Amino acid sequence: MIYAALGSGETWLVDAEKGHQLVKKYGEGGECEAEEVVHELSTRRDSPAGSKRLLQFLRDWDTKHRERLL
Repeated sequence: MIYAALGSGETWLVDAEKGHQLVKKYGEGGECEAEEVVHELSTRRDSPAGSKRLLQFLRDWDTKHRERLL
């Protein structure tokens, strides 16, 4: 229902939610704040279309560092 109201596909909303979770976790003030992620977020100047690249960076960073942070 939310997808229809926004006029966008389910994947878009899932990606946005996942990106938000990762920023909340590793971004400034996050529960596992990571300097590399904070830096990337503060310097990235992509257009909204670049959100896929940012999400990929966050997913890759999470995959590489998740085990170490547990």
